[in-house]
Amino acid sequence: MRKIYDESPFCIEMSLTKMLAYWEKLASDAENYKSSYAQTLLRDVEAAGLAESVLDPSKDYLNNELVGAVLNELFTQPLAHLEIKAIAAPFTTHFFYVNKAFSTILEEAGTDYKPTIDNISAENFYILACCYILKTLYKYDLKIDFPIIMNIPDAKGVIQYYKLNYHLDFAEIKTTNRTRKIKPEEIKFLLDSGPDMEIWKRFFPVESYVLRGFMVVSLQEVTSETAISKLKSILVRSLDSDLDVQQQILPLFRSLFNICDLNGSFYLFDHAQKQFGTLRRFDGITQSTSLEIHLEQVVHDCMLQVLSNNRPLIISDTSNCSQKEAMGLAKQLVAEGIASCILAPAIRQQKPIGVVLFYSAQRGAIHAVIEEKLQLVIPILTDSIERLVLEMENEIEAVIQREYTSIHPSVYWKFREEVIKKIDPFGINHLNRENKVFEDIVFKDVYALYGQTDIKDSSLKKNEAILQDLKAQLKYLQSLFSLLEEAYPVPVIQQTLFTLKNFETELEAFFQNELEHVHYFIVQEIHPILSSLCEQKYQDAINTYFGLTDKNTGLFFKARRDMDDTIMMINNSLTSLLDARNLKAQKMFPHYYERFKTDGVEHNLYIGASIAPDRKFGKFYIDNLRLFQLETICEMEFLHHKQNRQLPCQLEVSSLIFVYGAPLSIRFRIDEKQFDVDGTYNARYEMVKKRIDKAHVKGTSERITAPHTIAIVYQRERDRQDYIRYAKYLQHKGYLTPDLEVLEVEDLQGISGLKVIRVKPNYERFEN
Repeated sequence: MRKIYDESPFCIEMSLTKMLAYWEKLASDAENYKSSYAQTLLRDVEAAGLAESVLDPSKDYLNNELVGAVLNELFTQPLAHLEIKAIAAPFTTHFFYVNKAFSTILEEAGTDYKPTIDNISAENFYILACCYILKTLYKYDLKIDFPIIMNIPDAKGVIQYYKLNYHLDFAEIKTTNRTRKIKPEEIKFLLDSGPDMEIWKRFFPVESYVLRGFMVVSLQEVTSETAISKLKSILVRSLDSDLDVQQQILPLFRSLFNICDLNGSFYLFDHAQKQFGTLRRFDGITQSTSLEIHLEQVVHDCMLQVLSNNRPLIISDTSNCSQKEAMGLAKQLVAEGIASCILAPAIRQQKPIGVVLFYSAQRGAIHAVIEEKLQLVIPILTDSIERLVLEMENEIEAVIQREYTSIHPSVYWKFREEVIKKIDPFGINHLNRENKVFEDIVFKDVYALYGQTDIKDSSLKKNEAILQDLKAQLKYLQSLFSLLEEAYPVPVIQQTLFTLKNFETELEAFFQNELEHVHYFIVQEIHPILSSLCEQKYQDAINTYFGLTDKNTGLFFKARRDMDDTIMMINNSLTSLLDARNLKAQKMFPHYYERFKTDGVEHNLYIGASIAPDRKFGKFYIDNLRLFQLETICEMEFLHHKQNRQLPCQLEVSSLIFVYGAPLSIRFRIDEKQFDVDGTYNARYEMVKKRIDKAHVKGTSERITAPHTIAIVYQRERDRQDYIRYAKYLQHKGYLTPDLEVLEVEDLQGISGLKVIRVKPNYERFEN
């Protein structure tokens, strides 16, 4: 017996019992003109052994005249050539009686054809059967009219789609010893559980019911609707990279147009090059053939004409073409064995996307009526082609992300240029790009600006928060164990309380790396004790304690959480301001910008003619960006000063700018996927950046960076003059106080001669 799926809650049994009951009723009605015929039929059925409650599924009843006589009442004879009907075992594709129209369809499909249904999964089929049980046996009001589509090839091998309408009036459900009775509340639970097969099978085990009888099946041809629906679902996926998807498309077009040898392609229109890109075939074949190469050559002019006119070009007979503009094309198509074809434009919002080509070796197979059907799918294809173009753009972006990491918009053009050169997304090398080697990208003669706003003593503050949490936890545990000592006057409680008091006394002298054994004692010794106590009146206090601990570490975490939240809030507010201000600065002159969150915010700015080669560059833009940077850092100081009082912890920040006057080169290194200065000489810039924030004023123990101060480190006299000028302007605007000092920086390893200008933000000016 041909089941739709192997697993079902039913054990299927074919039976004519209900139909024979109909004939028995007629036989007993002496006034009915069919009474005598019914009596004779029943005697023949009895003699043939068909009156048995269960038929043998291995026997062929398809051409059995007696079975046909029993079931003939279910078929309307005058419409037999129009209706496609059959009798099948319930919930199977085991047809044991069919009418003439259905018989003709099965004959054309061939002897090897096995009825297939592909629009319902095994899980959904199982649930559908369970819902039929709930509706029939438990009288639960359920809508279970699920459309089932059957695929049947015609005589030409083209798949036709039929909607299968089934009626189970002549079938009955019987319980077995494996049947589980379902309660009303369980039905609600099942219907809310969704497609969870484990749940459905728990309540409806496999073959726990018997479904006996037959179902009446009628088929409705729905090829066009189904093909279009399937095309929609397939074309939402990638045509370019998914070969299986491509191989599914051509059979659907053949079904839709009912052309067995239909072939098709689409051509992308490259607006930049004003030409058509690489051929994409609907059948998924990627290697070039003589036919496709020639077609690509001959259709180019006609495709441009189709796009220009925005209407299809149809040649129903290439050997007798009456269209002057297509005669040259038709002549070459004849040589390729193509007898009919259509070129249709794919245009989206008045923008040409590409051209769709369908062709056949059959004369007259493609004609104006076909064009009407094509108009149903052109919007779908247009969407798909447009998405393919977008996917190619995304592929370019993905290669940039993979090979070069996230790229700032100011230098994106350079990376895009390199990727297009390598992968050739619209050209003939599109499919042969897997082993392309990408090179480092260099920008020469750029000027670097580095800045940071650092959270002062963040490591020390974090350690203090850890210590504060630990002290609070020890204090809480002492109170808790003092309470428990009254109820459990046992030595281990007293000893634990003694240890806790000692820890609290000694905690002040511990270094950070010596706190581990306190942590171990709390988690491994104290927590098991608290978890084992069962006295109800102490449970609230114990539960409150555990509610204060971190699930991962078992320690109090409030102070550390406040500290982490504070650092995160400071970083987020500073980076948001920095990002917003840089967007404005980009409009003045494009420059490379990157920033990093640590315990504070660092940023790099690089500006030069090589970053924006289409713009005229000069020192004016360097001055402009330097002034912008200093002004922005002032604003970051103001923002933090204003927000600091609302933060969980009050933390100070200090700001620093490093001025590097000489031009340098930056290289994007493929192996590290980041920008770095290029060359040994320029590496000095990176060395200074890493060391100056902890440097001291020469001859003192005072750091060059301090809260409420902006330190501007430089080496050249001309840079000092420039920044003195910037500072005086910002003092005039009220951004800085009149205080300004110029100091020498202590010699660092391999670095000497640095100086620092220190200015102070005017917080009072921006208090509100």
